[in-house]
Amino acid sequence: MTLNLEAFNCNELDQRKAYLLSPFGLGDTAILCGLKSEIEKAYQEQVILVVKESHETILKMYEIEEYETYKNCRFDSNSNLLKIISDSVKFPQKGKLYVAHYDWSPKRRLLHIQDGNLFFGMLDFYKGFLGLTWECDFRYPRQVPRSIFVEDQLKIKLKLKGINAPLNKICLLIPEVHSLSPLPVKYWCDLAEKVKDDGLIPVTSVCSEDFEIPGIKNVSLTLQELITFSMLSAKVISMRSGLCDLIWPKGKDLYVVYPDIRTYYWGRLKSIFPDSDATEVIARS
Repeated sequence: MTLNLEAFNCNELDQRKAYLLSPFGLGDTAILCGLKSEIEKAYQEQVILVVKESHETILKMYEIEEYETYKNCRFDSNSNLLKIISDSVKFPQKGKLYVAHYDWSPKRRLLHIQDGNLFFGMLDFYKGFLGLTWECDFRYPRQVPRSIFVEDQLKIKLKLKGINAPLNKICLLIPEVHSLSPLPVKYWCDLAEKVKDDGLIPVTSVCSEDFEIPGIKNVSLTLQELITFSMLSAKVISMRSGLCDLIWPKGKDLYVVYPDIRTYYWGRLKSIFPDSDATEVIARS
């Protein structure tokens, strides 16, 4: 079932289950997937995640079979719809839709006292507003999606852009970011030149033209294609974003860029996925 949130009615929901809405980015949905079983233990209720249609791939990575989707839309911190839902449902409960993000939690002011605390990161915010123990289990994705069909579609899209190189000769650059401070385009232009010096072909895959790098070809991809591209390419250099939470198994050839040291401590990939061998870079100390 695809929910129409604009005309949402709780009568559409199974009254035996609690529904958790993921309103923002890929990383938020990935963290909710990783905490799902702990949330169910804490509230003694079956949890159904409600995610954007474009996030379905994430649910499949975690082998979560029962979930709901809603039409893709970008909520922001001023969303009237999220305010209405969060004001009426303060915690996960049966037959209700709960906004599962700390900035819409009654605990948000208490949690934001920790702003600037270098030892209280993004995952801690989630555990805090959901009322989970600090030691609770966080599960990793069970699989990275792999499909010959998706690989073929990816190669077709690259060829349409005039990119005929093998995937393992390409470096994927992801300068796009929505919740963090972006870096100057010169930073990425300089990186692209270094990539060329290393004998690789730099390619971007960004949605907004604002993040395209002059002279570098940009390819529009589905999430599954983007994950596939990331895992098969020679190297990925990405701003810290939700994509990194999905491709962390790439290892040392994943370069995660943080705009500053505070962001590094807030969202450090290895604090969420300690098994990650990703190379983490702070652009401005």
